Amino acid sequence: MIYLLYGEDTFRSLEKLKAVKAKYRQASGDTNLVVIDAAEMTFDEIWQKISALPFLSSKRLVIVKDLITAGSALVQEKILKNLSSVPATTVVILFEQDLPKSDNKLYKKICQIGKCQKFALLKEWQLKDWLKTKAQELGLKINLVAIEKLALFVGNDLWRANQELLKLKNFKGNQQADGQDVELLVKPKVESDIFVLTDSIGQKNFPQAIIALHNLFATGQNESYILTMIAWQFKNVLILKDLLAKFDEKAAAVRSGLHSFVAHKAARQASFFDFAKLRQIYQQILDYDLQIKTGKIEPKAALELLVANLCIN
Repeated sequence: MIYLLYGEDTFRSLEKLKAVKAKYRQASGDTNLVVIDAAEMTFDEIWQKISALPFLSSKRLVIVKDLITAGSALVQEKILKNLSSVPATTVVILFEQDLPKSDNKLYKKICQIGKCQKFALLKEWQLKDWLKTKAQELGLKINLVAIEKLALFVGNDLWRANQELLKLKNFKGNQQADGQDVELLVKPKVESDIFVLTDSIGQKNFPQAIIALHNLFATGQNESYILTMIAWQFKNVLILKDLLAKFDEKAAAVRSGLHSFVAHKAARQASFFDFAKLRQIYQQILDYDLQIKTGKIEPKAALELLVANLCIN
């Protein structure tokens, strides 16, 4: 049997792989468990591992890493030709840390004859559910406000999310973690404060917007980068605004080419603005960018004035 584990969410795919290995070890030990890196091996070396018969066991587990995304074209072609010859006593798991190209012949064939499991990056609601479940696994008591803030601060980087949950557990012990604990211990990603900032501008909430801007200053990023990120997010909102006039949110997100998490945020924010306002905002961003580059205004002051103007006008 051949399995394929792949997708951008390498945290969950690796957890799945670890669980399969642990289950196999419990039943059969390590003798017939083999892990190989396809990028560093020839076809003959890989096939020797796959075609070998199990020793004092009914099954052999062979895990092949990055065959489709990093293995040579020649190796992939030979594997494709020999798939039907994989012994019934060998279970092959292909583990890909990147997304295979949709037209890759080996990828398409394995999905036809084997079992493929894709680990896509989690959507916002899925991320919150995952955080709740993972917190329970770690023995961390955490309230809903803390979950909301943590999801916003780390996005769908589950590697970081797991580390932050462990940090909260070590800090709180048997006490419940709340939103203030998250604010104290977790440094927000730049993108999360950009989302808060554009949300606040859309709602004309100047106090919240200026707090979000100062949070961005606190990340240590320079003002030009922050302005670029603000422009990036409003460009995303404009893209989704246009697509949502023709498609539902799911189709619009796919057509935008944006990450699903970013597309969802932009789609929600699109309801705050009409096209004229978005064009006006984009022009103001360009105007302030020019003033900064020509030395007519200090970068930090320019950003504060920009946010004030966008919230008030």
